[in-house]
Amino acid sequence: MVAATAQGVPQIGVALVSVCVVAGIAAGGLLADYLGLGPGGRRPPTWWRVAGAVLAVVAVTLGAAGDKHSVVRPALFALLFGAGAASAIQPAASGRIRGAAFDATVAGLVSFVVGALVLVAATLATRQLFGRHWPDKWWLYTGGLAGAVYIVCASAAVHRLGVLTVSLATVAGQLVAAVCLDAFWPAPGTSLRAATVLGALLTVVAVGVAAAGRPARAASVAP
Repeated sequence: MVAATAQGVPQIGVALVSVCVVAGIAAGGLLADYLGLGPGGRRPPTWWRVAGAVLAVVAVTLGAAGDKHSVVRPALFALLFGAGAASAIQPAASGRIRGAAFDATVAGLVSFVVGALVLVAATLATRQLFGRHWPDKWWLYTGGLAGAVYIVCASAAVHRLGVLTVSLATVAGQLVAAVCLDAFWPAPGTSLRAATVLGALLTVVAVGVAAAGRPARAASVAP
C-alpha cells in the first residue's frame, strides 16, 4: 500500500489515488468477508453491505471532484486498486492472530515486526538507507505509533464488525481527519472544499449502511 501510493501520488494526484485505493478496499473487504478470512467467519455480500461499499467509493469520488492534478493512467489505477484490495487482508489477518493469542497487542507486534524486517531488507537491497536527509520535526515520526494503535484497534474490532465495516470505518476516519486538518491546519496553497466535507460525511453514512445487516449475521457466528 505504501509503495503503491508513493508511486501513484506524483503521477496522478492524491484524489485519484484515494478513489482507486478506496474502491479496492471496498471490493477487498467484501471478498474477505465472503471467503471468511476474518475471525468472525463468512459474511455474505448482502444488499446493505454492497450499497455501503458503493456509497463509500461514490463519497471519495465526490471529494476528489475538481482536483486539477488528476491524470488518467489505467495501469496505475489497476495497481492502486489491487493494493487497496490486498490491504483488506490486514485487519483479517490481525484479527486471526488476536484470536489465537487472545491479545490484540500481539497482532500489532507481529504485523510491525514482519513489516519492519521486509522494509529493512528492501531498503538495504536498494541501498537507499544512507545519504538521506531526515526531517528534524519530531512529530513526523509518530506515524508508526499511530499505525500500531490502528492495527491493535482493528484486530480487536474485526471479529464483531467484519473486514468490510472495519475497512470502511478506517477510510471514514481518515477523511474526517483530513477535513479537520484542512480546516485548522491547511497545507500551503490548499483550502477546505465543500465537496471534501460532503464526501467525508457520506463515508460515515456508508459505514452505517454497510453495518446495517451485520447484527443478525454476527449473532450466528460462534465466539
